[in-house]
Amino acid sequence: MNVDDALRDLLPILYAAPVEPAKWRAFLHRLCQLTEISSGFLVASRPASGNACLAGAGAEHDPAAIELYNRRYGEHDPFRAAFLKRGKVGVIDGEELVSRAELVKTELWNEVLSPYGLHHVTMLCGNCDATGIETLSLWRNATQGPLSLASLKLLEALTPHVQTMLRLNARLQVADSCGSLSETALGALDVMVVLVDGRRRVQYMNFNAAQRLPSLIGMTIRRGRLVTSDAADDSQLEELVRRATAASTSGGSESGGAMKIRHPESPGYLQISVTPASELPHMAERDRCATIFIAEPQAAPRPRGELLREVYRLTATEARLADRLLEGKDLRDAAQHLSMTWSTARFHLKRVFAKTGTCRQSELMRLMLSLPSRAD
Repeated sequence: MNVDDALRDLLPILYAAPVEPAKWRAFLHRLCQLTEISSGFLVASRPASGNACLAGAGAEHDPAAIELYNRRYGEHDPFRAAFLKRGKVGVIDGEELVSRAELVKTELWNEVLSPYGLHHVTMLCGNCDATGIETLSLWRNATQGPLSLASLKLLEALTPHVQTMLRLNARLQVADSCGSLSETALGALDVMVVLVDGRRRVQYMNFNAAQRLPSLIGMTIRRGRLVTSDAADDSQLEELVRRATAASTSGGSESGGAMKIRHPESPGYLQISVTPASELPHMAERDRCATIFIAEPQAAPRPRGELLREVYRLTATEARLADRLLEGKDLRDAAQHLSMTWSTARFHLKRVFAKTGTCRQSELMRLMLSLPSRAD
């Protein structure tokens, strides 16, 4: 097995998994094939509810094992207590956490592991903190023995990518929504959309971003943060994110901005737009987020009205009103143009402010001008 070839095979599936959960099973299945692992599982642990197996795959994977585990043993998994005690992330041999001598004494071994041929485990832990634990549990049967050196090298190479996606998966599991951002709409956009906190740590990405970022020239995710390959570009992006997150916290006049990223190996450039994002329900005030839109030069921008309707859930009337205001019309002229009364237009404008997280027309205009779109 060539590790580089295996990574190219696995990463597009992995990066799509947090926003398309069925891909976890596809990722696990392919990983099991490449490493000759009989069964692989995605397991999440929450402080209040114990462990839950979210997905499973592999040639010897049996869905009944997941059902039994979730129904009876998730709260009493001995590996959970060991993880919480050590707080270790990365590739871990199961015996480092729970010795075989101790494991065979447990009901989990007698009722789940041994009957379903789950004898030797290697774990890839990506998240282990107060919010919970996210791991890939990779099991081999009694006759397979330890993993090969090539398989271990592949797991080590996968580790930073898996950690990023498991942390993202954990945040999506506990977030009911993305404030004013519609996840369903973001998933359908043909621009890349990434939600980051003030330190540019990825909180969410749409399907297009998950597919494209691993191979994008000039920008990528490194250790969970969105970064650029050029130091000057990276400093500029950091400033735009700072301004956007400060605006979402204080309601100030700064509201992100836009920039272009060029790369000597690419004939075009990336158009980057940074705007404030409404906070996730569970986030503290210090963790306000910014939405980053990444458009590739060869992709035609979408109509602004369409983007406003999909991203900020504006109605068609609200989007048309916002477009008229961007043309320089005042509210009375915009109302007349749209054949509505001034009071009706004022009502719609208040709804636009609420949905976009803006307070004044000037802030709304800056947000609209920063979007990678064209007028309808």
